[in-house]
Amino acid sequence: MIKKLKLTTFILDSRLESSGLGIYFQYCLFSLLFVLLTACEPETKIVYVEVDFNKITNKPILDQTIDFDVNEMGFSIRKEFGESCNGSEDCLSSRCISFGESGVCTKECLGDNCPDGWKCRGVSNTGVDILFLCAPNDDRLCKACATNDDCPSGSCINVDGIAVCGKDCVDEDCPEGFSCAEVPDSQAKQCIPKTQSCTCNASKDQQERICEVSNDVGACIGRQTCMGEVGWTMCSAQTPQAEVCNQVDDDCNGLTDDILGIGEVCSKEMMSDDGQVLVCTGRLLCTRDQVDPVCTAQAPSAEKCNFFDDDCDGNTDETFPQRDQVCTVGTGLCQRFGVYTCSDSGADLICNVTEGAPADEMCDGLDNDCDGKIDETFGNIGSLCESGQGLCRSVGTIQCSQDGTTASCTAVITEGLPEKCDGLDNDCDGKNDEDYPMLNQLCTAGQGICRQVSFYQCSADQTTATCEVSAGDAQAESCDGFDNDCDGKNDEDYPLLSQPCSVGQGLCFRQGLFVCDATGQASTCSVTEGTPVAEICDGFDNDCNGQTDELWQSIGQVCQVGQGICQRSGLFKCPQGGLGESFCDAEVIQGNPQENCDYQDDDCDGLVDETFVDLQH
Repeated sequence: MIKKLKLTTFILDSRLESSGLGIYFQYCLFSLLFVLLTACEPETKIVYVEVDFNKITNKPILDQTIDFDVNEMGFSIRKEFGESCNGSEDCLSSRCISFGESGVCTKECLGDNCPDGWKCRGVSNTGVDILFLCAPNDDRLCKACATNDDCPSGSCINVDGIAVCGKDCVDEDCPEGFSCAEVPDSQAKQCIPKTQSCTCNASKDQQERICEVSNDVGACIGRQTCMGEVGWTMCSAQTPQAEVCNQVDDDCNGLTDDILGIGEVCSKEMMSDDGQVLVCTGRLLCTRDQVDPVCTAQAPSAEKCNFFDDDCDGNTDETFPQRDQVCTVGTGLCQRFGVYTCSDSGADLICNVTEGAPADEMCDGLDNDCDGKIDETFGNIGSLCESGQGLCRSVGTIQCSQDGTTASCTAVITEGLPEKCDGLDNDCDGKNDEDYPMLNQLCTAGQGICRQVSFYQCSADQTTATCEVSAGDAQAESCDGFDNDCDGKNDEDYPLLSQPCSVGQGLCFRQGLFVCDATGQASTCSVTEGTPVAEICDGFDNDCNGQTDELWQSIGQVCQVGQGICQRSGLFKCPQGGLGESFCDAEVIQGNPQENCDYQDDDCDGLVDETFVDLQH
């Protein structure tokens, strides 16, 4: 078990005038401090005394602490100076001290023989004499302060609204979780938490604190959550605003909807079928759905069965005269008696009792499960029944047991016999001939058309299952899809079978496969060529003579239409419907309405510049 003892560090500030007092004077001084501290504080403490053997100050820094781990079960020597430890038994020097949240192995010291970053400090709870150990420096980073004098390694700065110690830094020489930044009223840059708060870090993840959002209207209280290395979340408090009618304390003054007129009497009216004005009263209240006050008065309506005066005529449920009359629900042992009352919708009446809870059906002549049936789960009481199976089967009647929990058959089961191969269940296990698994399974002899099929059957002595079948006689191979010669091959004498074949040409062309012919002695193509038709101009060989559109020789040849600048070229195409003359698909262009003098036929009439005769001479 590890004991954690709090250690308080002092730095004394006065000069020893004579160095001849030596080590003896220092030991006496520290022993006196130990006696004074233990006299004032009943709790056992380890006191570190920071010693500068050339100068001793008398100004104490009382909030520096180091935890010292002590193991009551003894020590085990394992780790070197500066390595982490859980107790002194982990260290080669048998000296483990706590610093921050972890322990570290140290060593005895005298004067300034500790490494950089360590100081020689006195420990007073290790015996009669003070023991000097090397201890890590404590820069008081992120600890409370009042002035810069409280911060040995930096300035007293404001972080998250709290005065805490920073640490002088250059660039990014700050501990993990801190960054080097300029801060107001500090000549040197300071190490400040990356979370912008000394009260929020990874070790305090998900912790909460009270926060406030305020303005000229008021102040609202909320909560903030520490998000590990990110920092505090935004304050959950609402922003104070002028009070509106919404069931919310908008201005956070402790009063909800403190608005003039809320709570006053209001009314709603309706005209009845007989012309009478019906009035229902209520009060003005606020809701979350709108900012305008809502009148709680019900709107007069047709009377319902709801124990209210819906039509505001002074009568309640007057259209439901059977209300409160006797009624029954359920059947069997679940039947209950009650009175009629209003349904949830108010449109009709319902019986105010529910049927009893069904119980498990018993064999007692009653409807226990309230389904209108008696003893239905126990079969037909008194009817014929049978027990056992196979040759052990016997017949009796179904009767209830004495305690009503079961119904049983009065038939007596007989004892089974050894199983035989005879189609019967001799051993009465519900299986017939189960010791003969091949029974009734298919068995064969031969192959092809010689293959004969039978079933395994019981032998004459009923001791086994046998197959009795012989192969058939082979025949000459035919083209019929069968193995006629019983050699395991079908139609092997007809190698073209199932190979592709074709007949005809043009639109009469057909593709198929070689199949057996009707005689079974040869193979033939499975398709016949198509029927020719009269040739038409459509890009196909309709008459199946191997020529396409042979009656229209100009198809696909170049053609022209128009003249002059309107002349265009195209190709001869098939006529619409494939019959008649081919046509030129060139675009037809309209000429200019007036001829120009430009050595062209502008009006596309076959003449060039015909209106300018004099220019031709």
